[in-house]
Amino acid sequence: MMTLMMMMMIVVLVVMMMMMMMMMMMMMMMMMMMMMMMMMMMMMMMMKKKKNKNEKMTTTTTTTMMTMMLLLLLMMMMKKMMMMMMMMMMMIRKRRRRRRRGGGGGRRGGRGEARGAEEKEEEE
Repeated sequence: MMTLMMMMMIVVLVVMMMMMMMMMMMMMMMMMMMMMMMMMMMMMMMMKKKKNKNEKMTTTTTTTMMTMMLLLLLMMMMKKMMMMMMMMMMMIRKRRRRRRRGGGGGRRGGRGEARGAEEKEEEE
């Protein structure tokens, strides 16, 4: 039971992190993945418990290993997702900026103060 509780806690934490980082679509995908993983873990736990009742340590170690592996996988996925998101955002922003300021933005140096006044004038 303790291991199960621990697993649940970890899952919840990961989900929270995902909520913080991702948008809705990504969240849905990740949630589905999480559910699948939970099911898998539960199945594994049950199987192990049924097989060897005496060796409790082995079950705990295996479960912990599983959790660690899953977490690593999740982290990798998250990183990939984040990269994709960033790329998408950058692309969209660039496109928008070019449209608004007729290509001038690219040439001008990105120094907040110097650019601020010019931008305002152009917009007016």
